Amino acid sequence: LNTRTYYRCGIDSLLTSKLAKCRIDGITSQHATAHAAAHAKWSPSTINRDLRTLRRALNLATEWGKLDKAPKIQLARGERQRDRVLSPDEVNQYLEACPHGDWHDAALLTVGTGMRPDDEVCKLRWEAVELNGSSGKIRIGDSKTLAGQRTIPLKAEVYEHFGIPNPAVMLRERHEAQGYPPKGWVFPRPSQSGHLTEDTYKIWHSKALDALAEDPDTPEFKTFEPYCLRHTFLTWLAPHLDVFALARLAGHTSIRTTQRYIH
Repeated sequence: LNTRTYYRCGIDSLLTSKLAKCRIDGITSQHATAHAAAHAKWSPSTINRDLRTLRRALNLATEWGKLDKAPKIQLARGERQRDRVLSPDEVNQYLEACPHGDWHDAALLTVGTGMRPDDEVCKLRWEAVELNGSSGKIRIGDSKTLAGQRTIPLKAEVYEHFGIPNPAVMLRERHEAQGYPPKGWVFPRPSQSGHLTEDTYKIWHSKALDALAEDPDTPEFKTFEPYCLRHTFLTWLAPHLDVFALARLAGHTSIRTTQRYIH
Protein backbone atom coordinates (compact mmCIF):
# COMPACT_ATOMS: atom_id res chain seq x y z
CA LEU A 1 0.00 0.00 0.00
CA ASN A 2 2.80 2.43 0.91
CA THR A 3 4.62 1.68 -2.35
CA ARG A 4 1.46 2.22 -4.39
CA THR A 5 0.78 5.54 -2.64
CA TYR A 6 4.39 6.62 -3.17
CA TYR A 7 4.28 5.98 -6.91
CA ARG A 8 0.78 7.46 -7.24
CA CYS A 9 2.04 10.73 -5.79
CA GLY A 10 4.99 10.60 -8.16
CA ILE A 11 2.72 10.00 -11.16
CA ASP A 12 0.42 12.89 -10.20
CA SER A 13 3.42 15.19 -9.94
CA LEU A 14 4.96 14.09 -13.25
CA LEU A 15 1.64 14.52 -15.09
CA THR A 16 1.63 18.22 -14.19
CA SER A 17 5.25 18.74 -15.28
CA LYS A 18 6.86 19.36 -18.67
CA LEU A 19 7.78 15.66 -18.80
CA ALA A 20 4.10 14.85 -19.43
CA LYS A 21 4.40 16.40 -22.91
CA CYS A 22 7.38 14.24 -23.92
CA ARG A 23 7.18 10.95 -25.81
CA ILE A 24 8.46 8.15 -23.64
CA ASP A 25 11.03 7.15 -26.28
CA GLY A 26 12.32 10.73 -26.33
CA ILE A 27 12.99 11.11 -22.61
CA THR A 28 16.69 11.31 -21.70
CA SER A 29 18.68 11.78 -18.53
CA GLN A 30 18.80 15.51 -19.36
CA HIS A 31 15.01 15.71 -19.01
CA ALA A 32 15.28 14.26 -15.51
CA THR A 33 18.02 16.72 -14.60
CA ALA A 34 15.90 19.60 -15.90
CA HIS A 35 12.92 18.40 -13.85
CA ALA A 36 15.04 18.38 -10.69
CA ALA A 37 16.42 21.85 -11.46
CA ALA A 38 12.96 23.26 -12.11
CA HIS A 39 11.86 22.16 -8.65
CA ALA A 40 15.04 22.98 -6.74
CA LYS A 41 12.97 24.52 -3.94
CA TRP A 42 11.46 21.11 -3.17
CA SER A 43 13.11 18.77 -0.71
CA PRO A 44 15.50 16.19 -2.20
CA SER A 45 13.12 13.44 -1.06
CA THR A 46 10.22 14.92 -3.02
CA ILE A 47 12.33 15.41 -6.14
CA ASN A 48 13.63 11.85 -5.88
CA ARG A 49 10.09 10.50 -5.53
CA ASP A 50 9.37 11.91 -9.00
CA LEU A 51 12.65 10.65 -10.42
CA ARG A 52 12.16 7.15 -8.99
CA THR A 53 8.68 7.07 -10.50
CA LEU A 54 10.06 8.15 -13.86
CA ARG A 55 12.83 5.55 -13.64
CA ARG A 56 10.32 2.84 -12.78
CA ALA A 57 8.14 3.80 -15.79
CA LEU A 58 11.10 3.75 -18.15
CA ASN A 59 12.30 0.39 -16.83
CA LEU A 60 8.83 -1.07 -17.33
CA ALA A 61 8.71 0.34 -20.87
CA THR A 62 11.99 -1.41 -21.58
CA GLU A 63 10.75 -4.66 -20.04
CA TRP A 64 7.58 -4.49 -22.18
CA GLY A 65 9.51 -3.83 -25.38
CA LYS A 66 8.47 -0.19 -25.79
CA LEU A 67 12.05 1.03 -25.37
CA ASP A 68 15.34 -0.49 -26.43
CA LYS A 69 17.12 0.82 -23.33
CA ALA A 70 16.03 3.02 -20.46
CA PRO A 71 18.13 6.14 -19.82
CA LYS A 72 20.03 6.37 -16.56
CA ILE A 73 18.23 8.61 -14.08
CA GLN A 74 20.43 10.26 -11.45
CA LEU A 75 18.76 11.06 -8.13
CA ALA A 76 19.11 14.42 -6.40
CA ARG A 77 21.68 14.70 -3.65
CA GLY A 78 20.91 15.55 -0.06
CA GLU A 79 18.13 13.10 0.67
CA ARG A 80 18.16 11.91 4.26
CA GLN A 81 18.72 8.18 4.09
CA ARG A 82 20.58 7.13 7.24
CA ASP A 83 17.40 5.94 8.98
CA ARG A 84 16.47 3.45 6.28
CA VAL A 85 16.04 -0.11 7.57
CA LEU A 86 16.59 -2.85 5.02
CA SER A 87 14.73 -6.15 5.07
CA PRO A 88 16.77 -9.39 5.07
CA ASP A 89 15.79 -9.92 1.42
CA GLU A 90 17.07 -6.45 0.55
CA VAL A 91 20.32 -7.13 2.39
CA ASN A 92 20.86 -10.32 0.41
CA GLN A 93 20.01 -8.56 -2.87
CA TYR A 94 22.46 -5.80 -2.04
CA LEU A 95 25.26 -8.21 -1.11
CA GLU A 96 24.80 -10.07 -4.38
CA ALA A 97 25.09 -6.77 -6.27
CA CYS A 98 28.31 -5.66 -4.53
CA PRO A 99 30.94 -5.38 -7.30
CA HIS A 100 34.00 -6.10 -5.13
CA GLY A 101 34.77 -8.80 -2.60
CA ASP A 102 36.29 -6.43 -0.05
CA TRP A 103 33.17 -4.29 0.20
CA HIS A 104 30.86 -7.32 0.02
CA ASP A 105 32.60 -8.73 3.10
CA ALA A 106 32.82 -5.37 4.87
CA ALA A 107 29.13 -4.69 4.18
CA LEU A 108 28.21 -8.13 5.52
CA LEU A 109 30.25 -7.50 8.66
CA THR A 110 28.53 -4.13 9.16
CA VAL A 111 25.01 -5.48 8.78
CA GLY A 112 25.86 -8.60 10.79
CA THR A 113 27.39 -6.86 13.81
CA GLY A 114 26.17 -3.26 13.83
CA MET A 115 29.79 -2.06 13.77
CA ARG A 116 30.52 1.42 12.43
CA PRO A 117 31.64 1.02 8.81
CA ASP A 118 34.37 3.68 8.84
CA ASP A 119 36.05 3.60 12.24
CA GLU A 120 35.45 -0.04 13.15
CA VAL A 121 34.91 -2.30 10.11
CA CYS A 122 37.48 -0.69 7.79
CA LYS A 123 40.09 -0.57 10.57
CA LEU A 124 39.45 -4.05 11.93
CA ARG A 125 42.59 -6.12 12.58
CA TRP A 126 42.98 -9.86 12.91
CA GLU A 127 44.29 -9.45 16.46
CA ALA A 128 40.76 -8.41 17.47
CA VAL A 129 39.01 -11.37 15.83
CA GLU A 130 38.44 -14.71 17.55
CA LEU A 131 36.75 -17.45 15.53
CA ASN A 132 35.34 -20.78 16.63
CA GLY A 133 33.70 -22.70 13.79
CA SER A 134 30.61 -20.82 12.70
CA SER A 135 30.73 -18.49 15.71
CA GLY A 136 33.22 -16.13 17.31
CA LYS A 137 33.65 -12.63 18.67
CA ILE A 138 35.26 -9.31 17.84
CA ARG A 139 36.93 -7.09 20.44
CA ILE A 140 36.86 -3.38 19.70
CA GLY A 141 39.42 -1.68 21.93
CA ASP A 142 40.45 1.31 19.85
CA SER A 143 37.56 3.73 20.31
CA LYS A 144 37.15 7.41 21.07
CA THR A 145 34.81 6.61 23.96
CA LEU A 146 34.77 4.06 26.75
CA ALA A 147 31.37 2.81 25.55
CA GLY A 148 32.86 2.14 22.14
CA GLN A 149 35.29 -0.37 23.65
CA ARG A 150 33.28 -3.56 23.63
CA THR A 151 33.09 -7.20 22.56
CA ILE A 152 30.67 -8.15 19.79
CA PRO A 153 29.55 -11.81 19.64
CA LEU A 154 29.14 -13.62 16.33
CA LYS A 155 26.43 -16.24 16.83
CA ALA A 156 25.34 -18.50 13.99
CA GLU A 157 21.77 -18.75 15.28
CA VAL A 158 21.32 -14.98 14.98
CA TYR A 159 22.12 -15.02 11.26
CA GLU A 160 19.99 -18.10 10.70
CA HIS A 161 17.10 -16.29 12.37
CA PHE A 162 17.41 -13.21 10.16
CA GLY A 163 18.25 -15.16 7.02
CA ILE A 164 21.52 -13.45 6.08
CA PRO A 165 25.02 -14.91 5.55
CA ASN A 166 27.10 -15.61 8.65
CA PRO A 167 29.94 -13.05 8.96
CA ALA A 168 31.92 -15.49 11.15
CA VAL A 169 32.05 -17.93 8.22
CA MET A 170 33.06 -15.09 5.91
CA LEU A 171 35.87 -14.06 8.29
CA ARG A 172 37.14 -17.62 8.55
CA GLU A 173 37.24 -17.97 4.76
CA ARG A 174 38.89 -14.58 4.43
CA HIS A 175 41.50 -15.48 7.05
CA GLU A 176 42.28 -18.69 5.19
CA ALA A 177 42.55 -16.87 1.84
CA GLN A 178 45.09 -14.46 3.38
CA GLY A 179 47.25 -17.32 4.69
CA TYR A 180 46.11 -17.23 8.34
CA PRO A 181 47.95 -14.03 9.35
CA PRO A 182 48.24 -13.63 13.16
CA LYS A 183 47.91 -9.86 12.82
CA GLY A 184 47.24 -7.15 10.26
CA TRP A 185 44.28 -5.53 8.55
CA VAL A 186 41.23 -7.68 7.83
CA PHE A 187 40.55 -5.50 4.78
CA PRO A 188 44.01 -4.55 3.46
CA ARG A 189 44.20 -2.23 0.47
CA PRO A 190 47.07 -0.65 -1.54
CA SER A 191 46.40 2.79 -0.09
CA GLN A 192 48.24 5.22 2.14
CA SER A 193 46.38 3.92 5.20
CA GLY A 194 46.89 0.30 4.20
CA HIS A 195 43.25 -0.62 4.71
CA LEU A 196 39.83 -0.14 3.14
CA THR A 197 38.61 3.47 3.34
CA GLU A 198 35.33 5.32 2.95
CA ASP A 199 36.39 6.92 -0.34
CA THR A 200 36.90 3.48 -1.90
CA TYR A 201 33.90 1.61 -0.53
CA LYS A 202 31.47 4.40 -1.38
CA ILE A 203 32.39 3.95 -5.06
CA TRP A 204 31.58 0.23 -4.82
CA HIS A 205 28.42 1.03 -2.85
CA SER A 206 27.21 3.36 -5.62
CA LYS A 207 27.94 0.72 -8.26
CA ALA A 208 25.91 -1.85 -6.31
CA LEU A 209 22.94 0.54 -6.11
CA ASP A 210 23.22 1.29 -9.83
CA ALA A 211 23.21 -2.44 -10.60
CA LEU A 212 20.08 -2.92 -8.48
CA ALA A 213 18.35 0.04 -10.17
CA GLU A 214 19.03 -1.45 -13.59
CA ASP A 215 18.03 -4.97 -12.58
CA PRO A 216 14.43 -5.68 -13.71
CA ASP A 217 14.02 -8.01 -10.71
CA THR A 218 14.71 -5.18 -8.22
CA PRO A 219 13.24 -2.03 -9.84
CA GLU A 220 11.80 -0.65 -6.61
CA PHE A 221 14.96 -0.99 -4.53
CA LYS A 222 15.35 2.22 -2.51
CA THR A 223 18.80 3.73 -2.17
CA PHE A 224 20.54 4.07 1.19
CA GLU A 225 23.80 5.18 2.76
CA PRO A 226 26.30 2.52 3.91
CA TYR A 227 25.72 3.57 7.53
CA CYS A 228 22.17 2.22 7.19
CA LEU A 229 23.64 -1.29 7.34
CA ARG A 230 24.61 -0.65 10.97
CA HIS A 231 21.26 0.99 11.64
CA THR A 232 19.48 -2.00 10.10
CA PHE A 233 21.10 -4.62 12.32
CA LEU A 234 20.55 -2.64 15.52
CA THR A 235 16.89 -2.15 14.56
CA TRP A 236 16.52 -5.88 13.88
CA LEU A 237 17.94 -6.68 17.33
CA ALA A 238 15.94 -4.08 19.25
CA PRO A 239 12.87 -6.33 19.88
CA HIS A 240 15.13 -9.07 21.27
CA LEU A 241 17.28 -7.03 23.69
CA ASP A 242 16.62 -4.53 26.45
CA VAL A 243 17.78 -0.99 25.75
CA PHE A 244 20.88 -1.30 27.96
CA ALA A 245 22.12 -4.47 26.24
CA LEU A 246 21.51 -2.89 22.85
CA ALA A 247 23.44 0.21 23.92
CA ARG A 248 26.42 -1.91 24.99
CA LEU A 249 26.41 -3.82 21.72
CA ALA A 250 26.15 -0.61 19.67
CA GLY A 251 28.81 1.22 21.67
CA HIS A 252 26.49 4.10 22.48
CA THR A 253 27.50 6.59 25.16
CA SER A 254 23.93 7.76 25.72
CA ILE A 255 20.79 5.66 26.09
CA ARG A 256 18.94 8.43 24.23
CA THR A 257 20.82 7.42 21.09
CA THR A 258 19.78 3.80 21.54
CA GLN A 259 16.11 4.65 22.06
CA ARG A 260 15.72 5.64 18.40
CA TYR A 261 15.98 1.92 17.55
CA ILE A 262 13.12 0.98 19.86
CA HIS A 263 10.25 1.35 17.36
